[in-house]
Amino acid sequence: MQPHEELVEAIAQEIEKHFAQNPGASDSAEGIRAFWLPPALRALPLELVIEALERLETEGVVKKIPVGTGFVYEAAPGTVH
Repeated sequence: MQPHEELVEAIAQEIEKHFAQNPGASDSAEGIRAFWLPPALRALPLELVIEALERLETEGVVKKIPVGTGFVYEAAPGTVH
């Protein structure tokens, strides 16, 4: 796996872990980076967080909801146990 892919995968895993611990959570990509990720991953570009969220959305793990001029992300129905 390429370093870029490893970072995106690490971010995706942290997002999934947060949803598992906080099933009703939702936030913007900026909020997810600032508050859900460990310090080492918070320093990464926002584009990597968005890429991880898009991957999770494609996999049916995350639901993207339009809000104002942006989006918030929440666990897709039936994915949090």
